[in-house]
Parts: sequence; C-alpha cells; structure tokens
Amino acid sequence: MIKKLIPLTFLIVMLTVLSPNSTHALSCIEFEEPVINYFDLAIIGTVTNINKKPNDYMYPVEVEVVKSWKQQVPSKMEMDVDYTWGYEFQKDQTYLIYLSVDDDNYINSPCSPVTQVYSEDDSKDLSLEEEFTPVKATKQEEESGKFASKYPPLFLLFSLSAAILIFLLIKKKD
Repeated sequence: MIKKLIPLTFLIVMLTVLSPNSTHALSCIEFEEPVINYFDLAIIGTVTNINKKPNDYMYPVEVEVVKSWKQQVPSKMEMDVDYTWGYEFQKDQTYLIYLSVDDDNYINSPCSPVTQVYSEDDSKDLSLEEEFTPVKATKQEEESGKFASKYPPLFLLFSLSAAILIFLLIKKKD
C-alpha cells in the first residue's frame, strides 16, 4: 500500500510545483489601465434598493444610472452582487461600477473595481471610452416587464395545462 502512495505523492507534488498557472486565493489580480478593457461596461449610478436574502450568495442591487461606457443601458437597472465577498453597496450612494454581462444579466463580480463618486468632478477625468446616457423605458415596457417577472407561475401552469390537454387528445384518438 505504501509503495503505491509514494509515487502518487511524488506525482502530485511535482504537478503542483511545475504547474504554470498561478493562483490567487481570495485576492484579485491587478488590472492594467484602462480597466474598462477587462469588463463589458462601466456605469455611474445611485443605488436605489438592495435586496439581500440570507440564504442567497448573489443578491440584486437596483441602480439609477447616470452614465454608462461601452454600451447603453436602461436608466433603471438591476445588477447581481456577490453576498459573500462582493462590494458592500449602500443605498442612496453613487458609485462608478465595472460590470460583466451574462445572458442579459448585469454582474458585479467580487474583483470588479467599485469607486464611490461624491461629485460630478470625480468622474470628469475618466477616459473610459464613448459615453452613453441611459435609456428611459417607456411606461408600456416597464409594465410588461413587471407582468412577466410577477407571473411566471401562470405561464408554467398554462404550459402544463396545454401539455396535459394535448396528451389527453392524442390518447383519446388511439
């Protein structure tokens, strides 16, 4: 048994020592300037609501966007923030936030830089890229979004009912 463990231990140690990948446990790499190149977009916005839930490691933070860079975003948006290691946002505070986008979800990863903005002068020296103003959603779009987010169980119930009805019709023909 020991004869088998010695070569295996040696192999594990050698692979660990000779591995070309460096790791950063619970630390973030330093970003070279311009930082915007590492992210999908950057925004300056004021936090309007924080929806922390005790058992979720990601939680939504609602932001009223003032400006964005690299792409245009809605004037009111929601981003996902890591509960365990992310930036501790405060309601009614304004921040410069670098975000990633994944399947139309805005994500503030634990390593993305966040800077509190106290005045318009704090953001004037930013040479990020083309600057966008946020898009105001029409009342109809806001209402349709609210309906879709509040009633997904109705859609599932309707789909399940339709599937059962089709199944019964097919079975009745046989």
